Parts: sequence; C-alpha cells; structure tokens
Amino acid sequence: MAHLEPDELPAVPPALLLIWQDFAAGHEWHEIRKRIRAGLKDFKDQSLAFESQSVAREDPVDFRRFEIHLHGALDLMSGDGCVALDCRVAAAERLARSLGLIADRIWLTDHLSTEVMSIGSATNDAIDRLIHHAVALAPLLPLIKAGIVRFRSPWIATCASCSYEFEAEVESATEAILRTFSRQVRVELNASGGYFVRTGNFFVPPLVHHSHDKNHANAPSAKEYAASLIAKEVRHILWAAREATFTRGSVFSNSRVALAGMLQCDGRLPNGQREFRAFEDSRAFDLPWVSELNPSQILQLREEASKAIPSLRELLARATTSDGSEPTDSSGASIISELRAQAEEVRAELSVKKTKSARYWRTAYGVLRLGISAYGVSTDQVLAAMGGLLPIIQLLIEHRTTHESDTEKLKIRPGYVLVKAQDILAHAH
Repeated sequence: MAHLEPDELPAVPPALLLIWQDFAAGHEWHEIRKRIRAGLKDFKDQSLAFESQSVAREDPVDFRRFEIHLHGALDLMSGDGCVALDCRVAAAERLARSLGLIADRIWLTDHLSTEVMSIGSATNDAIDRLIHHAVALAPLLPLIKAGIVRFRSPWIATCASCSYEFEAEVESATEAILRTFSRQVRVELNASGGYFVRTGNFFVPPLVHHSHDKNHANAPSAKEYAASLIAKEVRHILWAAREATFTRGSVFSNSRVALAGMLQCDGRLPNGQREFRAFEDSRAFDLPWVSELNPSQILQLREEASKAIPSLRELLARATTSDGSEPTDSSGASIISELRAQAEEVRAELSVKKTKSARYWRTAYGVLRLGISAYGVSTDQVLAAMGGLLPIIQLLIEHRTTHESDTEKLKIRPGYVLVKAQDILAHAH
C-alpha cells in the first residue's frame, strides 16, 4: 500500500486512515494490533469528532450527479454479508468494477467510527475486527482518493411521532413481504449445539446465519426468524432511501426482501416469487471486460471514456427503473447484447477513421514540407510562396476539425466504454 497523507483523505474515518498508514509503513498485523491498543483513547476521540462532523455535514445537491447509496452486504461495513475476510475483499473489488464505473459518488455507512467508540475491553478480537474493516476496504482506496467512494454517518435524528409512523410502515411492509418470502427460511439444529438458518432467496448470494447460542431450546421458528429478518432489512433500506432523497440518489442492495419492502411501500411489489424473480432478472447486468478490471483500471476507464459514461448510465437506467410494462428490449440481457454489438461497431468505425486519417495526414504533410522548402529557397517570391502555403494549412485545419468531430461522436456512444475496457485489459497483459 502506497504512503498516505491525512490531508489527502479528509472525509475518511480516522481509524480507517490510521490503520492504512500502519500497513503502508510496513507494520505487521500483530504490530498494528499493539499500536491500536496503545492509542485506543486517541482513536476514540478522533472517531467521535469525525462522527459529529459527519452528522452535521450537508453537501449541496447537484442534480447532474448520479449518487448511489448502498444497503445490505453492498454497504461493506454493515456486517450483513459474509464475514470471511476473503469474501469481503472480493465484494469490495466487485463494487469497484460495477458501481465504481457508473456512479459519480458511492456512499458507504461509517459503522467503523461507531465500533471504535463502543469498544470496552481492547481484546484481540475487537481490534482485529477494526483491522478487518481496513483490509476489506483497501481495494476501494483509488476510488476513495478520487472522491467517488464517500462515507455517511449511520446516525439519524428523528422525533417520536415520525419514528412511530416509520415503524408502522415497516410493520405493514413486513407483513406483506412475509406472505411471499416466509417459506424460504429454514431453521436447522447444529449437532454441536445451537442452530443455523438458511435464508433461501432473501439475499444475493444466499446467506446462512449461525447462532452464537449453543442451546437448541432457544432456536426460533422459521416464521419468527423470517419476520424479524424482513423487518430489519426493510427498516435499514428505508433509512438508506431517506438518505438518498437528500442527494436525489438511488439505493442499491443485495437484499431481495429489502428491495421488496421498498416496492411494497411504493405500491409496486410483484405478486409471488416467480414474478419478483422476473422483475429482478430484467435488472441484472454483467458488463463484458469491465468485470475484469481492477479499481485503478476502473479510474483509468472513467477518465478515457468519460464522455460515453453518461449515455451508458442512461441505457442501464432503462432496465433498472422500468416497472415491468416496458418492452422486452429493455431487459438487462438485451441491453448487454446491444452494448456488445455497438462496441464492435464503434471499434470498426474508429479503425476505419484512424486508417483514413493517417493516410491523409501523410500526404498533406508531404505537400506542406514541399511548400516550406520552396519558401526557404525562393526568398525572392515570399508572397507567392505564402499564398500557396496558407490554403494548405487551412485545408489541414478543416480536415482535423471534421475528423475530430466524427471521432468525438463515436466516443460518446455507450459501446465506447466496452471498447476502452478491452484496450485497458489488452495493455495490462
């Protein structure tokens, strides 16, 4: 990890930045653990100050920005996904390759500062959880430095009346969703004690929850567990949606039940699992070649294809915002097929224009050189020589303008993003 300067990342949780600095300085895991334990009070003070600033921070709304607010396992410090470190790192890399390309800003919830402030006894496990957060988020560092990935506070102030209405809405949505999803949950006893819960189609990818309690008698019923889990997911995604309204952004989640909760509150929940799966499938995307890039290459792609990304975003929005009444050519699979074809078309046209342009410029510069030679030798005919040179220069300017205009038209097409992704991959190997 490259050396980090605190001034480079003023809006990053201080605990995260300090751990990254320790790794950049070459400290081993056990050394970082000792340093955190020794400076825990300072960690807490800095985290409290940062949290206070985050709660009060208000960014001006820019309607031109595409802002994404993450929920569930996509919200990488939420603890809602697989807790294995390798899985968390892989999730961060997937996030960079997907949303890192199309979003102007991506918002993660800063659960780390809250976790630092709530540490009582500085056990190895408690400190290791902090280090795990830092390691899991390290792949996003290029996007964080670029100001694309940002952090929001998990704390929201609300009055008692609003809180009561909010919980009533959560309860109503939970009851509706439970009828569709409750059969997905299975509670199974563990031979070594305790129980685990298979959540079926609740999440993508599917998750298995393991109990800390070793007593079989405390295992809940499948319906009880499903109701509790659905209520939690709906509550959290509605909070995320509230944050998104402040930036005019969108909410992205890996939780089917959470998204179903939003659809229910909006009066658009499809009937039954099959209809809901079809609703989801129409929004599934896997951009060719882009999925193979690392975060630094994603930044390179954003820069080199910057004019095409807005049109790509609009193309993807066709499927992600349709309500099922759109024609079938708005599905995710159809749009990806369209992008592939367009990428081949754009590459072919760029190749033709590059070949023609190179041939034209070789000829034109040959004429230009002859003009300059004639001008240099025929000093007694300066005006005549200039009279022949200026039309040639004007011809070159006009050709360059026309050629660049045609090329720029190709560079704003969505398929150009895939063309550049291919080029970046090819140059990396």
